[in-house]
Amino acid sequence: AQAGYVVATVTHRNCMENHPWPAFLQDVKTAIRFLRAHADEYHIDPDRVCAFGTSSGGNTALLLGLTGDDESLVTEDYAEYSSKVQLAVECFGPTDFIEMIQPHYKPELEKPDDLFYKLVGGPISEGWDVLKAMSPMYRVEAGKNYPPFLIIHGDADELVPYSQGTKMYARLLELGYDAQMICITDAPHEGSFWSQELHDAILEYIKEKL
Repeated sequence: AQAGYVVATVTHRNCMENHPWPAFLQDVKTAIRFLRAHADEYHIDPDRVCAFGTSSGGNTALLLGLTGDDESLVTEDYAEYSSKVQLAVECFGPTDFIEMIQPHYKPELEKPDDLFYKLVGGPISEGWDVLKAMSPMYRVEAGKNYPPFLIIHGDADELVPYSQGTKMYARLLELGYDAQMICITDAPHEGSFWSQELHDAILEYIKEKL
C-alpha cells in the first residue's frame, strides 16, 4: 500500500468450522469479483490484479492463477465479473498435497478434527481426489493463458518442504510458462524468511509484471 497499490486482505470460510473444499477458494474468487464490481469506489484497476499469499495463502494464490474463471468454482455473487488474476506471488505454499501426505498417512490414526479430514470433508482415504484438486501441481496444463508466477521458498522449511516449490517451478517452466523462483537460503517457514531485501524484490517483480 505504501508503494501506491490498492491492497485487500480476504477472510474466507474456515475448514475447521466445517467448511471443506472448495469453500476457501470460492470465497477468495468471490472477493476478487467483489473488488472488480467496486473498482471505481476503491480506485482499483480491474485489469491488473495480483494474488499474493503465504503458506495456505500461497497455495490459494497459485490456484487463483491456475483456475481463472473455472465455472465449477464460481458462486452466484458478482458472477458477471471475472475472478482471473494477472499475476500470482506465492511464498512457501503447498503445491502437492498427495506427495506431502500419502507417504505418512495412517488411516487408523486419523481423527475427525484433523486439518486434512476437515479440508476433505471426511476421511482422507475417501478424499484423495479432493487433495489432488487442491494441489496446484496437478492443475498445470499445457496451452493455457496463465499469468506470470513468482515462487518463493526457504530451503530450511520443515513444514512445507522446499521441493514443493522447486517442483512447481520446474513444472511451469517445462510447459513454457512465465515463472520465476527465489530461494531464501537457510530460511524456515515464516520467521527469518522475511527481510527488507525480499520485500523489495517482490515489489520489483510486481512492478515489472503487473
